[in-house]
Amino acid sequence: LDPRRLEAVEERLHALIRLSRKHGLDPAGLVAKGKALASELGELESLDRAIADAKKHIEEREAVALSAAKTLGKARKKTAKALGQQVEGQLLDLAMKDARIEFSLTPRETLGPQGLEGGQILIETNAGEGLKPLAKVASGGELSRILLALKSVLAEADDVYVGVFDEVDTGVGGAVADIVGSKLAELAKHRQVIAITHLPQIASQANHHLSVSKRTQDGRTRTSVATLSPSERIDEIARMLGGVEITDKTRAHAAELLTR
Repeated sequence: LDPRRLEAVEERLHALIRLSRKHGLDPAGLVAKGKALASELGELESLDRAIADAKKHIEEREAVALSAAKTLGKARKKTAKALGQQVEGQLLDLAMKDARIEFSLTPRETLGPQGLEGGQILIETNAGEGLKPLAKVASGGELSRILLALKSVLAEADDVYVGVFDEVDTGVGGAVADIVGSKLAELAKHRQVIAITHLPQIASQANHHLSVSKRTQDGRTRTSVATLSPSERIDEIARMLGGVEITDKTRAHAAELLTR
């Protein structure tokens, strides 16, 4: 026997036993553990290279995003002017002849999810007032008409499938109300439209008519909604035309509106 060889083997065995205890493994499991640690060490040693590759990839992606944002910005500027002109044309039909609208683009300091610009709608509803943010100056009825004008222009491109118009008839009547109804009907060819109105010129152009009423029951106010039949619809339009009392004349006028 070689005493030195025996001593070396015993030291090796003791080392394996200590490692087994340290890692909570049996001696056979140390081989796999050694390979895993070697792989981890290799990854740590190549970390600098991985970080450099990641930074390069980020820079490349940022360059692509910046280029796309600049292209988007140019398209926005070009489209904003044309869109404003088209919406103003619609507002002219909707009894807002002095209205001016502008889709304002404000540069951002950094590139974000919406690109290099922020946007807001500026509106002048009366001549001489100057352009101001839409949210601060437009009334409920004006907002509805501006929305109708915008939706009419964007009817085929917009991905919003339901439009709700409340008070869209505020401040209008006669021929203008008829135009509002026509625009709602045209918009309804592309999207579902729900309009709350008191004007027969608008209600008569809908495909369906729901009547909303309130009553007191057991000391509580209750609201109900009913779908009107064709004959009930004539009566409701006639009521809009002539008040509570329905006459043959108002009923005939209502029937004429519904058959246009």
